[in-house]
Amino acid sequence: MGVTAQGVTDRGLEGWAEPAVPKPAKPPLPSHAHIVWRGAALLLALMTAYLWWTRNFGAGLEGVPIVAALVAAFTFAFGIFGEGEQKWVKKRFFHFLLSAAFLVPVYVGEAVALFSTAPVVVLNSTDEPLTASLYPADAPGQSGKPQSSEKAAPLRMHIWSTTPLGRPYIIKVPGYAPRTIEVAAPMGATVSPERDLVPEIALIVRPGADAMVELASGGSFQLFRLNGNSQDEIATARPGTRSSLLVAVAPMAVPRDMVDDWRLELAGRTDLDQQTQARLLRWWKTPRLVKLKSPADELTSSQKLRIQINSAAGVPKQCADIEVPESASHFVDLELHACGGQP
Repeated sequence: MGVTAQGVTDRGLEGWAEPAVPKPAKPPLPSHAHIVWRGAALLLALMTAYLWWTRNFGAGLEGVPIVAALVAAFTFAFGIFGEGEQKWVKKRFFHFLLSAAFLVPVYVGEAVALFSTAPVVVLNSTDEPLTASLYPADAPGQSGKPQSSEKAAPLRMHIWSTTPLGRPYIIKVPGYAPRTIEVAAPMGATVSPERDLVPEIALIVRPGADAMVELASGGSFQLFRLNGNSQDEIATARPGTRSSLLVAVAPMAVPRDMVDDWRLELAGRTDLDQQTQARLLRWWKTPRLVKLKSPADELTSSQKLRIQINSAAGVPKQCADIEVPESASHFVDLELHACGGQP
């Protein structure tokens, strides 16, 4: 039986398969691959330092004079070096940044800073500098030194002796009662006085229409604390304008519900026409701040007080004696009445 060459070729290929080609082995990592990991470690260290600085001082690295000086010096030096020297300096500089001799101390320093320091940021909602003090609650006898912010800027206070587990501190902002807060590294604490603190007792004095005229004409306001048969002056002012008087250590907004109560009170006054009622309400809603002579004179419950509005000649025109109630809210509202010219 004859077999053609084509037949032999076809039958020979039926059981034949191409031999498996082994996959090429993965090339070993180049000797400089560790530079990639060290570069990532350096980037992480820089990001951590930037976030820590921003949280504590509220500005980026451009706000650091030392960094700005180093950048300027580095740029100036590169302008002097030739091309070959620039390449050598860049190589040596970046090799140093990626070396263990640099990265290990950086990470140790960042760990110490992150786990032992914390900021306390007090938000400022006014256009004036904010003053506050901060001191440890677990260290009896200590009192914080008052610190002030820049105008309309938040106040940043730095604590250098706390831990991630936290430490109690007492914060005191003028016009508000002291409060104990927990400060833990590295985040610290953010305090909004209006939201987080309780205002101290403030006295709102509402002179009548006649007393308003006296105040605008050079009359004076006096507040006394009564101690038995004696009295100590704790606040005084000559407003020179028609307004109510807010006796406190810092400005405070008059609550809206209090203004509504005044409106209802005036509506029931049959001795005042509507125009006078509207003027009195407008003057009462914008009190003039009268600061206490000393922070030690702050108003407290059960205090007995005497208020006087005097003419420019010193003759009392309106007055009132009150005792701050035990259940006093943040504001003690007081309307004055004629005192018959008696001191």
